[in-house]
Amino acid sequence: MGRKDASANRGTPVEKYRQDIGKQDYKKSKKEVKLMKNKADMKSSALGMKEVVIILAALFTLVVGIYMFLFWQLS
Repeated sequence: MGRKDASANRGTPVEKYRQDIGKQDYKKSKKEVKLMKNKADMKSSALGMKEVVIILAALFTLVVGIYMFLFWQLS
């Protein structure tokens, strides 16, 4: 009797198939979400080309400013 009751609770093969497909889709979407999050984190943490150019321009301006100041003061 116990076996008969247990097999009745499992559902039809079609329902089982649908549940299996749902589980696979969930796994796929979970992986895709994780990949998208990792990509966004890498993008936000990496310096873009624009920021590098701004930093280099600021350093160049600072060096030129110091050079000009020392040139005028020592001459």
